[in-house]
Amino acid sequence: MNTTRGAASDFSNIWLQAGAIDAALAGKGLPGLAEMEAQLNRAEARMLKRGTIQTTEEFYLAMNLLNNLESGLTKKQRVKLEGMVGAFEKKEAEGKSNTQDG
Repeated sequence: MNTTRGAASDFSNIWLQAGAIDAALAGKGLPGLAEMEAQLNRAEARMLKRGTIQTTEEFYLAMNLLNNLESGLTKKQRVKLEGMVGAFEKKEAEGKSNTQDG
């Protein structure tokens, strides 16, 4: 029973910390954690719909999705994203090779 009470206490502390982080972000005119998560979700959806990774930031977003087994990706989305990552890595390697050759 103490384990349940401890887990509830930990969960409560996490919410308090999240509230403090949101307040600090708002104090600096920045979006809160929920808005940032929503922005990331929209970016993920756009990237998957487009079928290509266009920037290094999107590459890291894609890698985070693939590495997070709880990301909620379907098998089809995971396979598609793996292909997108491979294509981006190839394009980046070719770009660096062309730069060094030139």
